This record gives sequence, C-alpha cells and structure tokens, in this order.
Amino acid sequence: DKVKDRDYIVALQHPVTTDIQHSIKIYGLMLDALISFNKRTLILFPNIDAGSKEMVRVMRKKGIEQHPNFRAVKHIPFEQFIQLVCHAGCMIGNSSCGVREAGAFGTPVINLGTRQTGRETGSCDWLRSL
Repeated sequence: DKVKDRDYIVALQHPVTTDIQHSIKIYGLMLDALISFNKRTLILFPNIDAGSKEMVRVMRKKGIEQHPNFRAVKHIPFEQFIQLVCHAGCMIGNSSCGVREAGAFGTPVINLGTRQTGRETGSCDWLRSL
C-alpha cells in the first residue's frame, strides 16, 4: 500500500506460555488501543505457542482482518519484515525484534508484558544524544 515512512504501526504480540490468560487480556487491550489510534497498522498473527489460537479468536472477534486501517498477515519474509520495522512510526507488542533490532533503526517500541523480561536489548546511541 502507499503508506508513508513513519506513518504506520507494526504490531506483533505472542502468547506468554506461563500466563496465557494474561497474554490474551493484554492482546485484547492492545487491539482496542490500536483501533482507537486510527493509524494504518500492520499486524502479524501470533506465533504457534500455546494460547495463540485464543489470541487469534480475539483478533477475529474485533474484526481486525476486515478493518480498513489494518493489514493482518500470517507471515512476512524476515528481510521484508525488518524493512517494515525500520520504516515504521513505532512497533508495539512483545516480539524480540522490538527489544533488539528496532533500536538499531531508531524505531520507537512499546513493549507489552513480561515476554522479553531479562533479554538483552539493542540500543541506539545517536538517539540518546538528541
């Protein structure tokens, strides 16, 4: 689609297998927030860990796949995905890409929940100097 740089959101939320019910609740809240932002959003389906089917049900119940501001996809080749993250206005969810690669591009990230707790994060030194 003809979307400008920094004018869209990349959303990617996976279940936390040690707390599936909380993961589903956070996912629903994230989707509600994204709907209210009224911004173009690329949303990737969650991985296939336990709890993912329930998360997809929440997404479908909210009509994300038919919503005009959303493009929901099951898979994007890594090279294309990383370019989309690089040019996004922000990334939201709990993907490891949000705490590692996105920082190298200066893409702001909203990390939700505990899935990435304790993981090494990327940094963007030039951004700190602003």
